Amino acid sequence: MHEYRALIQNSLNTIEAMLEGEIDAAGLAAEAGFSLYHYCRIFQSETGMPVMRYVTRRRLLRAAYLMSLGTGRTEAALRCGFDTYAGFYRAFVRELGCTPAAYLGAGRARLPAKIILEEEEHPMITREKAASLLPLWGMEGENIRDIYNEGPGTRSENSYAVGEDHIMKFTSDRRKLLLSLEIPRKLVNAGLAAPMPVPLKSFACETEDNRGLYAEKDGMYYWIYRKLPGSPLSSAELLSESGARKAVLIGEAVGRLDLALKDAEFSAGAADLFHDSDLIPSLRDWALPAVKDELMLSHEFCLNILDDLNRLYPLLPRQVIHRDPHLGNIISLPGQSAFRAGFIDFELSERNIRLYDPLYTATSVLSENGIIGNEELEARWLDILKGILAGYDRTAALTAAEKEAVPAVLAAHQIVFTAYFRDLSRFAGLYETNRQMTLWLIRQWREGRLASAVPSQPRKVRRRS
Repeated sequence: MHEYRALIQNSLNTIEAMLEGEIDAAGLAAEAGFSLYHYCRIFQSETGMPVMRYVTRRRLLRAAYLMSLGTGRTEAALRCGFDTYAGFYRAFVRELGCTPAAYLGAGRARLPAKIILEEEEHPMITREKAASLLPLWGMEGENIRDIYNEGPGTRSENSYAVGEDHIMKFTSDRRKLLLSLEIPRKLVNAGLAAPMPVPLKSFACETEDNRGLYAEKDGMYYWIYRKLPGSPLSSAELLSESGARKAVLIGEAVGRLDLALKDAEFSAGAADLFHDSDLIPSLRDWALPAVKDELMLSHEFCLNILDDLNRLYPLLPRQVIHRDPHLGNIISLPGQSAFRAGFIDFELSERNIRLYDPLYTATSVLSENGIIGNEELEARWLDILKGILAGYDRTAALTAAEKEAVPAVLAAHQIVFTAYFRDLSRFAGLYETNRQMTLWLIRQWREGRLASAVPSQPRKVRRRS
């Protein structure tokens, strides 16, 4: 039914503009030129949710955002179409799985990003849809809850918590499914902690060819894994006065992860799952032209960063990497005499320069709001970067070329991230965050602070403005 996508997108835009006004399905259907019955069918097909439930959910999120700005709870509920606060409260708990006070207290209230259907990976999967599949794993009756990402507080769009000990993931991309099943098995075999999938009820155990580890329905793949014990790392831990020491341990853990991925003997079929990433064409042909003016990058700077990468990039070790080792994907395991970490979420794993992983871990801390512009926190982040690189080097021995390439690779990847989020309207906030990060990192590079964070500092590259 994707031929109707543009019409349903118009409906979503109308809904967003009228969240504090009158909205009914019949009016939306008439605007789209369909009968009410036909309109409701195609709306749910495109969004994964009945039309009025979608409206209710967007109104709940808008009201929560208004409350976070200081609007009284009753006023916010009434403005967003609810007759009473009691009715709003019941709808909130039913739809979002917690009370408004708990939602606000956890810092989850944000200006709801517009839904752009062309930018969505798949239709929305409701908790009811996820719950209907639990009997396949013998988990019927388990509670299904939303998951909120550490740091930004945004709701996960591809997972739910199942009971206290499990996570259900879903995707329309078979490659992401197979990566999520294949990599954890290899890491566990290497003695690392990773989330193992739970076999379907009809299978007694896991199988080497992934049979029985996932369900497929209506073009979507679903799998459940047991949560790792412990909790995700937080930026607050690293930004504390003792955070630099913790950063070294995290760098060591990321180094052990990359060594295990390098040594893993992936089957021929699995090896085909890993895309090969090449930073230079992405930077040269797309990212720099897209954001050069907005970032006020001089022509000379663009030539300089490309010169450095053209010289160093071919020398950087490449292998299968995690690709997404932000703090929320690193789990601090309990009951250990020393720090030990597990890793989750391998859907983006690819062949790339291994330097990407420790640098991405460091920049995931920098992306937290409030660091850039605070001189004390900026200095602590530079110490965090230094600690992560030192720990990684202690475990996985950075080459001389990798050490020299750190500033250019950091800046280049941030330019790519900025260009990526610039093209996605729903990520306007992330675009602005990454734009500020990029400008700040380039300034640190020019002033020599990034090179100072590299262990056994390599020969300086003469910088030109």
